[in-house]
Amino acid sequence: MADAPDPQGVARLAIGDGGLRAAVAAFAAGHTAVLLAAPDAHAALLDVAEAELGAPMTAVIGPGPDGSLAVLGLTELVPALLALDAARPGAAAEALRLAADADLSLVVLPAPVEPA
Repeated sequence: MADAPDPQGVARLAIGDGGLRAAVAAFAAGHTAVLLAAPDAHAALLDVAEAELGAPMTAVIGPGPDGSLAVLGLTELVPALLALDAARPGAAAEALRLAADADLSLVVLPAPVEPA
């Protein structure tokens, strides 16, 4: 039997097309979690999200200001979550539903406030 890869911590990936493939590769390489983020996600928000990924069966969801999905962190491979169209308004609500359906512990980050 082959040895399991050494834990590599959290893999930070770009959210969007190819997220499922990238997450599968990251978990196969031994990462304990994946953190997918929109290009404009603030670094401090990503640090908070990453810190929440210490427990198994956890999903971290960060909605965008329009209800899109700006941040998605997972400690388990959940293909339905990784296949979401993250840029679509309403994607964050759908991610919450899918994470609950998968019996994941949910951590919801605050949505950023759009400047007036």
